[in-house]
Amino acid sequence: MALLELSGRRFTLPQGEVLLGADPTCAIPLAVPGVLPKHAKLKSLPDGQVVITKAVPEADVLINGVRLGAEPTPLLHGDKVEVGGQELTFVDERRSGSTQYVQAMSLPQAMERAKAEAKGGKVTVNTGGRVVSLTDGREYAVAGTSLVLAVTPPAMWSSPARTSRAAMRRSCRRPRAT
Repeated sequence: MALLELSGRRFTLPQGEVLLGADPTCAIPLAVPGVLPKHAKLKSLPDGQVVITKAVPEADVLINGVRLGAEPTPLLHGDKVEVGGQELTFVDERRSGSTQYVQAMSLPQAMERAKAEAKGGKVTVNTGGRVVSLTDGREYAVAGTSLVLAVTPPAMWSSPARTSRAAMRRSCRRPRAT
């Protein structure tokens, strides 16, 4: 079941389309300044996915701090939907309990934290999962037991082609004869 949470209030999203807005007839009524009578539409699809669109072109909706465009945007468990300064959290109960927010940290710092949080030295097996980019909302499946994240230095951000050429050059080098 999918729902939106706001300050302890839970709004269940039934199959089909529901409206969010200041109008009291909306399934999700938000009578606060900055919320239009019919502000956003949420549509639950048969596969359980929920997409959000603006109900009217002038509506201002942010998903995880990114302004919503004209196209329907899928919501992922844990997404923050901001309307009229009110932040609602999207909850997909099929996925709840599996979302973990990871703060950026250096490798030595991460290792120390992992050691400190280890409980009795018990080894566990990771079976994979998913990583969701909070920047663009893309979801990446993680299969197997490990995940390696690479950090690109800011100087390389301006030219993706330069980054891939440099990486290819490094990976294609032949060992020098000694």
